[in-house]
Amino acid sequence: MRRFDAEAIGGPPASSQPTGTVGTLPGAGSVTVVASPVVSDTGHWVRIAHPTTFTPETSMKCSLSSFGGDGQYTVTASLFIPSGAGLATLQFEAFAQPVDSFLNFLHLDFLTNNTVRIDDGATTFGSFQRDQLFSVVISLTIGASGATATISLFGAASGSLTVNVDPSLLNVARQFGALRFWMGYQWAGFFDVTDVTVLRVTS
Repeated sequence: MRRFDAEAIGGPPASSQPTGTVGTLPGAGSVTVVASPVVSDTGHWVRIAHPTTFTPETSMKCSLSSFGGDGQYTVTASLFIPSGAGLATLQFEAFAQPVDSFLNFLHLDFLTNNTVRIDDGATTFGSFQRDQLFSVVISLTIGASGATATISLFGAASGSLTVNVDPSLLNVARQFGALRFWMGYQWAGFFDVTDVTVLRVTS
C-alpha cells in the first residue's frame, strides 16, 4: 500500500491494495478516503475520525502481502494531525492478526503536547507541528536475539530515537506483518494518513 489516489473520496479504503490489504474498524467513528489536507498535494489520504470520547476506538490496519520473517524493515508514513485533535497512535502488529485484536510489540503515540511517546511509558522524544504534513520513518531490525526500532521524524517534525522492543514481546515482533493507525476511546478528533510503505531491506 502506498497512496490512496485511486480510491473514491467519501468511501472507506478498499480492502485490496496494490500491495497488501487494509482492514478498518470504525468503532464509533469512521475511516474514510478524503482529499489531501495539504494545499500543495492533490492526492488522496485516509482520515481516521473518532468524534466522541469514551466510545469504541477507530482504526485502520495495513497488512503486508506476505510474511517476511526476521530481518530489517523500513516503514514510512505521512501524517497530518490538526489542531485540537486527540492522541493518534501508530502501532506494529503480527502478520494475519485479526483486525479486532490490538496486540502489538511497539506503538507510537503522537501526544497532545506535540511530542511522541513510546509504548505508554516515560520515554518521549521529538516534536511535530499540527496542521502540517510530516513523515515518520521507522527502521525495524528483528531477529532471534532481540528487536530494535530507530524512529525518525521529518518535514514539519524533528527528532530521532532508537529503542529496544520489550523482550517479552519478541515473539510478536518476529511475526511482524501489519501497521495500525488509530485513535483510542478516550480521545476525540481525527488525523489523516497517506504514503504508507513497508520495505524489507535485508533478511
